[in-house]
Amino acid sequence: MKCKWSLFILLSLLFTGCGGSTREVAGITYVISGSHKSAYAKSYDWDVSSQTVSLDLVQELSGATVTGIGNEEEAFHIEGASAAPDSDWEEVLFTVYVGPTIETIVMEDSGFFEGEENGTVQFYHPVFEFAVDYANAIYSSENGVLIRNDTGEPEPSVLPLYPAEKALQ
Repeated sequence: MKCKWSLFILLSLLFTGCGGSTREVAGITYVISGSHKSAYAKSYDWDVSSQTVSLDLVQELSGATVTGIGNEEEAFHIEGASAAPDSDWEEVLFTVYVGPTIETIVMEDSGFFEGEENGTVQFYHPVFEFAVDYANAIYSSENGVLIRNDTGEPEPSVLPLYPAEKALQ
């Protein structure tokens, strides 16, 4: 009988999501690990109401240290993209504040977003710049460009995400 209960408990744990939970803070969705020791920012729900956006990530969430902006399995992205525009589009600058606990940054191009400006449909494309806390041991930033401290070079995974004028530098 003990074996049946042990098997039942094991299967219950397996199917109830020991893999973690999600929580939203200021439009940013975080995934908290099953052990509740670490978390990462998964996405941001942008409503296209602002032409400049500051993403201020929390350092701790429900006792878990936020160590990533995305991770190796899931890149950070902006929610709500629409189809590619058939007309002109504008870049919208997102400033990402990288705190001292961030160890991993994996982001993807989130595509285009449709909004309305003065009664006209307008398309927007998010681009990013980074501001890094001086206490972060892995990253720093220079003129908004994310730099890996170990190489002194820009972080390659986010290069396609910069504004056009920085992408050319």
